[in-house]
Amino acid sequence: MPGVKYLSVLIFSAFIFPVFLFSEPLIIRETEDTPDILAHYLTEYPVNLNTAPVDSLLMIPGFDHIIAGNIIENRPFRSVNSALVEAGFSPAEISNLIPYLTVSPSPRIIPEQVQGNFSSWIDYGNQPDVLEKPQPWDLKTNLFLRYRCYQTGWCFEQDRGEQKFPDLINGYIEYQGTSFRVLGGTQQIKTGAGLLLGQGQFGLRLFPASFFSARGYSGSTELGLPLGLFTQYSHNWLNSWVFAGVRFYDAILDSNNQATSLNTQGVHVSDLEIQRSRNFRTTEIDAGLYIPAVNAGVLVTSQHYSHPLLITSSVPASNQTGFALLFKPAFHNTEIFGELAKISTGPLGGYLGVLSNFNKFRLLMAARHYQKDFYLPTSNPPSETRGENEEGIYLEVKTLYTRIKFSTFFNYSREVVSPSSNWRTEIHSELSSNIESKTNLSLSYRFQSKKGESSGFPGIYPTRHQIRIDLQNEFIDIYYLKCIATDSGFYNQGDAVAVQTRLNLNKFSLGLFGAAYQTDSYASRVYLYKPGLPQTINYIIASGEGSFARLYLSYQWGNYRIKAYTDFNTRENFSGVYIHATI
Repeated sequence: MPGVKYLSVLIFSAFIFPVFLFSEPLIIRETEDTPDILAHYLTEYPVNLNTAPVDSLLMIPGFDHIIAGNIIENRPFRSVNSALVEAGFSPAEISNLIPYLTVSPSPRIIPEQVQGNFSSWIDYGNQPDVLEKPQPWDLKTNLFLRYRCYQTGWCFEQDRGEQKFPDLINGYIEYQGTSFRVLGGTQQIKTGAGLLLGQGQFGLRLFPASFFSARGYSGSTELGLPLGLFTQYSHNWLNSWVFAGVRFYDAILDSNNQATSLNTQGVHVSDLEIQRSRNFRTTEIDAGLYIPAVNAGVLVTSQHYSHPLLITSSVPASNQTGFALLFKPAFHNTEIFGELAKISTGPLGGYLGVLSNFNKFRLLMAARHYQKDFYLPTSNPPSETRGENEEGIYLEVKTLYTRIKFSTFFNYSREVVSPSSNWRTEIHSELSSNIESKTNLSLSYRFQSKKGESSGFPGIYPTRHQIRIDLQNEFIDIYYLKCIATDSGFYNQGDAVAVQTRLNLNKFSLGLFGAAYQTDSYASRVYLYKPGLPQTINYIIASGEGSFARLYLSYQWGNYRIKAYTDFNTRENFSGVYIHATI
């Protein structure tokens, strides 16, 4: 097949280095499988609000002829957010629509037809300007240093084709005490400082959302400096915990920020979590009760959302109140978990599940129903058991017999968007075996089928089959992925193979990671992710045929470790240095 020459070179190069496995396992998966924010925002064919005709605009959920006419009259727009605010959409509606829209073409969508090299390894398809000429390479340098209670980080990114910020500098310094942290930082033209006190009971935050974030002018980074203030009080009363909290956030919100929450210890835990609408001014008042004896709790919340910063609009603020009842009783080797929740702007929702663990056998069953805009607490069952805007059932079985592991799950669900939403069937089975003490072979098969419309777009989830093969031993890790689609849609046919090796020489470590891919349309992507390394080296493999490789050298001297790496990509040449030192 085309691309064999790339595979041969990679596999041959891998065997040149007799190596040991990386300490972190290689993970290759499709975009939709990743828990990263990439999975939510990377859609293959976004509608361009600055160029789309009326017929295309009317395909967007919630758009009518009046809205489409206003869009055409007021364009061009600098960002998707500003366009939707002017059109009168609420913050929650904007959050749902952003993945399907753009305001400028992106080379990741149609690489052969768009001139210019967009900066950063991530591309939301929303940059305001198309650059005039492509540039051959970018440069990124990361430095991280920790000394006792002090910590500092610095990042430099250079893109000679970038119009706005050809040189982007991010950095921070932090001091961490017994029960507090003080930090300050800068992100190009933005500066900030932060203070966290009392192990999460009281805190003040004022700093950019990410000091090592990708370059960008839309989405989160264009909306200004985030400000957060939160307080929480908890008290042990009659062998139960009573707690209350007030939170205020302005602009950018980290999706991992947690609200007042509970666990079996009963103090600021992670089993309950508020899901906030990012990029909007938010005020929350939460109160609750947790009873450890029955492993159950209730949380009452009131939330207020207003329009984004830097956008003047008459869009009214939204308010919602609600409650959530959560329980997780355990009986011997069986655990029942569930949630019942209600908000003022939506119907009753929740889930119910059973998890049983036997000798070398695990069974999980769950049913769920969540309405969109469901920004209420959620407990923390396995991630497959729930999702916003979704309802359905889930079944998972895992077994272990000597050196053989087998797991399979069945998921039958649909999006709760409109009565016409169709059901989606998904089956995923994996067989893994220890051939020898240091050699492991893994086989995986996945089936997906969903016909009709999803969020207003036909064929997003076509029927497809996917096969994965992963062979690991102490010298090499080879991974192969094959995807076959029986009809057209966002995900079509494609192949990818990856090889990683490592050689340890005293205090030095030399590694090679390479991959080659082939897809048959712009809609086919393969997502490769290597845990344990900076987020700047997550890759989205573009359509067509190509390859990339990473060669890195690491040196360990006492508590110091220095890493340098260079990446080569047929789509996006990139070199950089990553330095990590701990004293």
